[in-house]
Order: sequence, then C-alpha cells, then structure tokens
Amino acid sequence: MTITSIVPVDKRKCKVFVDEGFAFVLYRGEIGRLGLEEGGTLSEELYRQIETELLNRRARERSVDLLKASDKSESQIRSRLEEDGFPQPVIDRTIALLKKHRYVDDEAFARRYVENGGARKSRRQLAYELRQKGVDSELVDQALREAAPPEEETVRRLVQKKVGNPGELSREELQKLYAFLGRKGYSYEVIRRVIGEICDEYQ
Repeated sequence: MTITSIVPVDKRKCKVFVDEGFAFVLYRGEIGRLGLEEGGTLSEELYRQIETELLNRRARERSVDLLKASDKSESQIRSRLEEDGFPQPVIDRTIALLKKHRYVDDEAFARRYVENGGARKSRRQLAYELRQKGVDSELVDQALREAAPPEEETVRRLVQKKVGNPGELSREELQKLYAFLGRKGYSYEVIRRVIGEICDEYQ
C-alpha cells in the first residue's frame, strides 16, 4: 500500500494515511525511525509489525490509564481509543483482552453505577445515563431490578434533605419542590405519595 499523506495531529504525533484510507497515529520519531514518508510504500509486513509492536501495547496502556481515572463501559473505552486514532482491529483486540481479564464488564459496571447513584437519582435518570454510556438496555434493566433502591426511599431522602417538612411550604414552594423532583425523573404519583406521607408524620 502507498502512503498518501502524513498529517500532524499535534507537535508530537501524526496521522498516517494510505491509499485505502486512514491507517494509524504514530509519534513523529517513530515515523522517522520506520522510514515512513508520503509517496512511500507501506508493506503489509511492516503494517502488521506496527500494529503488533506499537499499537496493541499502546492501546492496552491507554485503556488501563482510562480505567484508573474512572470506571468506564466498553463503549466509552472504544470511543476514546477511536478518538486517539487506533485502528479498529487494534481496538477490537484490546477490548477482547480487557473483557477476558474482566477489566471491562458492562454488567458489573451497570450494577456499580446503580449502587453508587441510586441513593440520589431516579431509575429513569440512571437508565438514561447508562444508555448514554453505551450500556445495553437489557443490562441496564437488570442492574435496576437488582441494585436500585425503591424510589420512595430516594424521594423521601431528597425531600427531607432539601426542605425537611414539606407541610410548612407555601403553594409556590411546594410546586418548586415537585418540579425539582420531576426533573430528576421521579413520577408525579411517587412524589405526591411520599410528600403526603412525610406531611402526615409531622402532624
């Protein structure tokens, strides 16, 4: 294959394109050391060598760094590796290795996310956020069934933290409380029932 262009990404890295399209991102020093230049030939053997000796290792290290920073779904790791310019075969191999060693496990990720956020977020909000992170809907539903606390408990905690006794609120303040909880994804029926129960307890 022919190297059609080498485009700087920043001061240290460049994107390498071949006649079949984008190939990979390398450091400028690596491009010089490997003798890659526009109009030159990139043999299949050298391409595989670059993948094996440079990109596979780099993608693994990048993934581990991302996971050290914060828990992430498979889709999030894939997206970051794509943004960093790793070829799809390298990404696929990296994800397969991470899943094999359970560094990436969307089922466990979804459960942890629900356990950590369930005390302050509605099921609807948790489901939306997990789907935004690329977690499969079935895994989201499973995590909510198994790990989310009853929404009444969460609403009660939020109400008592925010206002204490809702029975002392004015009509306008009560409407604002309903709106606040509604924006968090709780249904009107759950909000009404919990607020009614708390008001009864203060009487």
